[in-house]
Amino acid sequence: MNIFKESLNDFKKLFFKLSITELLFFVLIVLSFVFIQDKVNNYILESQSYSNLLESNLENIIEASTNLEFLNNIVQKAYVYSFIIFPIIIFILYILFQGLSYYLLKRNLGYKKNLFLYLFKFLLFSLLFVIVFFIFLRSLVLDKFNVLLFIILFLVGYFTILSYYYLDLKKIFKIKVNKILVLLLLIILLFMLYFSSFLLISLLLLNFNLLILLGIILALLLILFDKILIFYYMHHR
Repeated sequence: MNIFKESLNDFKKLFFKLSITELLFFVLIVLSFVFIQDKVNNYILESQSYSNLLESNLENIIEASTNLEFLNNIVQKAYVYSFIIFPIIIFILYILFQGLSYYLLKRNLGYKKNLFLYLFKFLLFSLLFVIVFFIFLRSLVLDKFNVLLFIILFLVGYFTILSYYYLDLKKIFKIKVNKILVLLLLIILLFMLYFSSFLLISLLLLNFNLLILLGIILALLLILFDKILIFYYMHHR
């Protein structure tokens, strides 16, 4: 039986557990985003009202300085929610749900250790990727697309995905060249599917459309199968 057929069999076998894990991950991220966005939008509206008061009370130094202080506090709160609280929420969700997803794949291939030990190792191997990801995201929001940072993010992401199976960096550097190329294509596909999923979810939030919903479901199914295929390819080659 070839790897593709084995992956397909495991896709059927693990479908319910993996799909629930993946679905919860996406739903909770979307809810977190909506919550943070709502908070930040409220702070923006509040800051605009204080800006108007500041402009109208420039002659009154005491009142103007009070309004300026309130304005700075609002801006700081918006910054904290956008660049501290939101990343922490995403990081926790990623470790819990993606860690569980990869643990189920690993256990299916004979991994005997308990979930908490795997999650701890998963957290350690994910740290660098998550840090680089949010640095890239911040540069994208505040500045512009950084090609060098994007390449670094992809390379770190590639080695991170491999580490979820091997749980040992030394083993990753012993992978044969022909195997690296196949894994590279599969991991590129995985990243593209995740990007497409979040893009489609963003469009769905703006305007509900049945075709977009079907596109999200298809992308999630392909994500599950691609993850299984990546793990099987590493396990059998």
